[in-house]
Amino acid sequence: MTVEEHLRGEIPGYPFADNVLKKAALSPIFATPTAMKPILLEDVVEDNATDEDFVRSLTYATSTLYYSAAGAFSGGSRHEQVGDISASMSGFIITQRDRDYYRAMGDKLRGLVGADIEETKADSGGMFDASNLRKPSPKRRRIWN
Repeated sequence: MTVEEHLRGEIPGYPFADNVLKKAALSPIFATPTAMKPILLEDVVEDNATDEDFVRSLTYATSTLYYSAAGAFSGGSRHEQVGDISASMSGFIITQRDRDYYRAMGDKLRGLVGADIEETKADSGGMFDASNLRKPSPKRRRIWN
């Protein structure tokens, strides 16, 4: 089984583009706190199963794939017609529960290889509670005649 087949098999039926898989395979070189060796989509998993560095890189690449799945948008359907022939392709649905699961799997795999987990915008303080801005204070309430 190739690395590409292994990565596609992690989340069966999920429509990963080739560039997403390539990015996942390359991602171990950007691992923190310690970079790992990159892997190729054409590498054969069985041939490298005893190589600890390869296994760590494959695990890290798999975690990157899970993070990619957690951040994807649900896909819509599309319809094409040429003459009297038409074809429809339905999209896929990703629920918040799916996103949470994919994120947790990415975090777990990063932990297994001793790598830092990926932060979200909310984790880094990129969001704030603006609910107090929605309600006008009683002093500023306008009275209409």
